[in-house]
Amino acid sequence: MASVADQKDESIVQVMRRFPKQILSSININVSSFMVGVSVSSVAVIVGRLEEGNDVIQTTPEEASWIVSSLMLGMMASSFFCGHIAHLFGLKTCAILTNLTFLVGFLMILFGTSVITLSIGRFVLGAAAIGNRMSAQPLNCEFSNPKIRSFTGCIWLMTYSLGQCLIYLLGAFLPWRWAIGITLIPLILSTFGMFLMHESPVWLLTQGQVEKAELSLRFYDRSESEAIEEIKSIKEVMTVEQYETKKLSFGDRLKLKLVMIREPSFVKPCLYLIMVLITMEWSCFPFISSYLVSIFKATKAPFDPYVMSIFATSARFAASLASGAILPKFPRRNIFLTSAVILLVCLSTLGTYAYLQLHDIWPEYLQYLSWLPLFAIIVIYLSSSIGYMNINLLLIGEILPAESKSLGNAIVTSFQFVASFSMVKSVPFLLETLGIYGLFWLFSGVVGFVIFFATLFMPETHELSLEEIQKNFGKSSLEKTTKIQLDA
Repeated sequence: MASVADQKDESIVQVMRRFPKQILSSININVSSFMVGVSVSSVAVIVGRLEEGNDVIQTTPEEASWIVSSLMLGMMASSFFCGHIAHLFGLKTCAILTNLTFLVGFLMILFGTSVITLSIGRFVLGAAAIGNRMSAQPLNCEFSNPKIRSFTGCIWLMTYSLGQCLIYLLGAFLPWRWAIGITLIPLILSTFGMFLMHESPVWLLTQGQVEKAELSLRFYDRSESEAIEEIKSIKEVMTVEQYETKKLSFGDRLKLKLVMIREPSFVKPCLYLIMVLITMEWSCFPFISSYLVSIFKATKAPFDPYVMSIFATSARFAASLASGAILPKFPRRNIFLTSAVILLVCLSTLGTYAYLQLHDIWPEYLQYLSWLPLFAIIVIYLSSSIGYMNINLLLIGEILPAESKSLGNAIVTSFQFVASFSMVKSVPFLLETLGIYGLFWLFSGVVGFVIFFATLFMPETHELSLEEIQKNFGKSSLEKTTKIQLDA
């Protein structure tokens, strides 16, 4: 075992070598994140090909908008259900069911022959995407050592970006059904690998299974003494009700849950996450992900829109890899605010460029700036993958209290995907009302608000354990309340 002083001087590669099962497990559970990326971006490929009129399925613009937005409807409808599954049966079980749901949704799309079938298939994919949100990042944070959590927390976005990049690459050269079918190979392999992993140690403790929790921690690269100490640390921030819940009646447990959701340790992180996730969805990302090919067409980009989409998503994947080396080294607030400022500049520039182009202002200069939309979107992907989006998603697994993580995750995710659906579904109206330049300016205004809000309220979680983070939000008073009821 390396000394504390030695551990402080370790590089990220050295730390990774000390925790091989944590790295491999994180990659395996985040294959479902890869499928989220495929789910989000495959619609641009599918709709683009359907518009060419060479498929058995014919669509109108209104029907195409339902194919796009049905993913978000699935997310909205399943958020509390998936959270309940994670709470009752554990994060690992939820992750396995997520993979199986992805498989069902993609098979419906692969063999679909109508707009209705495609829309239902994407609705199912939306439910699977919520299952990924409820299981992958929370489980990843629970088994990851604080030294490596900044890296493993980036794997979600790495695999998500890889899914987007790969589906554009395959979709540019293959029929869209073949392109989607190839992406199912890692999903099937991951599902088998999931059965080799151990369940969430925190969930096992909530079920009173202390020995299994210790075995789980030891599986994830802890020594016997480290596992025992970590279990003690987890119990310090968990309420007594969690691991002695059988001593309470159902009515008492329900009362305690009602008290719990009013606790500052639950309310403060929930309110913060709700605000940042709503604004994240209205900061351009659903629009760009779902309409990337159309954006390049609308801004009269000089190259093939599909090829440009490959370049843009490849840059995002590269940035997500770089984030694994950057996030462990610097305070997260600084990275987040820097990336938000870059995002603000890019969105404002895109809006201004589109305005000048539409109104034919300075055409002699604009002809030399035809590369600007691609460059701006690449920079947007770079900055968001390193800071803006990545850190927001990482905070979901970090700042929600352990005893109510599934419930809190369900609540904040519901708000997020209501915002995402409203954003995507209102795109035709916003484009007609504001124009594409006004839409980009609207996005830049939202990012400006985010910068102000994060400056005031964003917590710093760099290299803190989950227990330390939770204590910073205030220790729950439930422990005292529960002890009184147990002693009664």
